[in-house]
Amino acid sequence: MACLATKGRKKGCKDGVGGLLEFYVINTLPAADVTKDADGVITAVANTPTAYKYELRADAEFIDSIKTDKQAGTTFYEATMSAALHSLDASTHKELKLLAYGSPKIAVKTNSGKLLLMGETRGCDMTVGDIKVGKAMGDFQGYEITFVSQEPSYAPFFDDDLAAVGFTVVAGV
Repeated sequence: MACLATKGRKKGCKDGVGGLLEFYVINTLPAADVTKDADGVITAVANTPTAYKYELRADAEFIDSIKTDKQAGTTFYEATMSAALHSLDASTHKELKLLAYGSPKIAVKTNSGKLLLMGETRGCDMTVGDIKVGKAMGDFQGYEITFVSQEPSYAPFFDDDLAAVGFTVVAGV
């Protein structure tokens, strides 16, 4: 693997917005079912995997960080997605318990319309799954969740929405 830079980058436009619009839980997605272009962007998936959609109101973020240890000579990428799910219900209790036990892949959709895949090769772990009810009438009540993945590279982009690349998308209830 070459360790030398191959190009620079121009100053980007100021046309983006922060935050996440939604995320999708993907239970299985074998590497052999994923097609990528030369830049590593996911262009298609085979065998019509299912993606379970979670809609968000606000209070969600995605961070993908490079972690390097000079002494060990290692570099990996740690992605974190944190979200607040408003309202409490028995069905969500059950689903979050299943997510905590599993290692799903998580597709995050930004408010700018970009889609990225967390946990592409190793899956994600739910590291926070709090039920929160505030003190005052107007305080938040719902779930605060965090998923973390550690991968050999950044979370790859999708070149289109999930249905267009081959997923069956199941909307939330």
